[in-house]
Amino acid sequence: MTDSGQTPPTALEVGNLKIPAAPPLIRHFWAILSLLLLFCALWKIPTLALSHQEPDERIYWQLANSLLTTGHYTLQGSDILPYLSPNIYDRPVFCHPPLFAALLTPFAYLKTQSFAVVVSWLGHFLCILSVALIGRRMVPNPFPATGRNQLFFWLPVIGMTLDPFLIFLGRKLWIDGLLAGLCATSMAFFFCARYSPRRTIYLIAGGALFGLAGLAKLPALALGPVILFLILTPENAKRRPVRDLCLGFLPALVVMLPWFILFYRTYGVLIPGWTKPDDWTMQRYPMVRAAVERTPLYYLGRLAALQPVILPCLVLYMVRPALCKKAASALPLFWFLIIFLAISYVGLAGQGFQMRFLAPLFPAIYLMVYVLMSGWGDSGRETWAMLILLVFIFAGINGSLYLVLPQFDEIRLPFALWNWSAL
Repeated sequence: MTDSGQTPPTALEVGNLKIPAAPPLIRHFWAILSLLLLFCALWKIPTLALSHQEPDERIYWQLANSLLTTGHYTLQGSDILPYLSPNIYDRPVFCHPPLFAALLTPFAYLKTQSFAVVVSWLGHFLCILSVALIGRRMVPNPFPATGRNQLFFWLPVIGMTLDPFLIFLGRKLWIDGLLAGLCATSMAFFFCARYSPRRTIYLIAGGALFGLAGLAKLPALALGPVILFLILTPENAKRRPVRDLCLGFLPALVVMLPWFILFYRTYGVLIPGWTKPDDWTMQRYPMVRAAVERTPLYYLGRLAALQPVILPCLVLYMVRPALCKKAASALPLFWFLIIFLAISYVGLAGQGFQMRFLAPLFPAIYLMVYVLMSGWGDSGRETWAMLILLVFIFAGINGSLYLVLPQFDEIRLPFALWNWSAL
């Protein structure tokens, strides 16, 4: 029953299909989501005053200027090249796809480098939107629109808004924040396609966004198996696997194909094999050497310490393996694991371990919270919700410290900024 005493609808009939009705609480969905996005934007304002002198930032800014002035996507002939490994960077076409640099070109034209950071903000905004879109399909139906249930629904979205990793990434001209947002939005569209009568539109849009994610950075392609899983397990649609796979993957192929053609014509390969840090780079940049010497345990420790909610979520999947039999509850774990394993493999292959490389998996953490909350009984629910909210606030405070600390290029463990220990 709702507050008005009426039973909310449980399904919408479209032809022979039965589509679950959206829970009543989402009648204010866009208004509340807009407030969270506004809060996120206001929280990031201090980053507009930061300079962008980190090597990767200087690279992307130079690429944007090169695209603007010469139309070439290369660092050759630039002032920054003598400070970079010639084996990696002195090449006719840059190793990463050009979307991020292309999005920086309007700011390069206006000579407003400090405002170019809003491109990194965009990734965080898209992650918040995606968690909300997926979450409103993961909550149980019917879901009464009481004030208490409103908080439960929005809790993971609030967590995504306060995510320490994306706050940290959003202050730099790095690809990874935008990559996370494009990956998450693509996943959200494919997830919505499982339920919506507008399945065709969602599949095409999801495919186009997946292509854009690939044009930002190639590790986005690791999500291909997750997308395949979502396409082939429709909840309320007739199974037409060949048609649906074409609708989902052909737009991605169309978006990415020009880049692969250009890259293959230039180098004779589709994926560069020369991007891992070489001796030249590690001798001159100690941080890069430290990253190469790490192991996947570094990722696990940082994730658990900086966003502790990941621990009960992973434990839940271990003690309740039946959750993996349902597509909606299996999605966050599948998403998390495939990115974690793929990026860990790349790290072991010589690329090194930096937390920003894990950016595409961060939204999956907050979707796991929806699965975690689904197992709560009425007893103690408010207590658990308050505890998780406090964990989110703790994580957000730790991430927010970096909004005024541009000198740090890797996020540290809590309290390490005060040198409380050798963390």
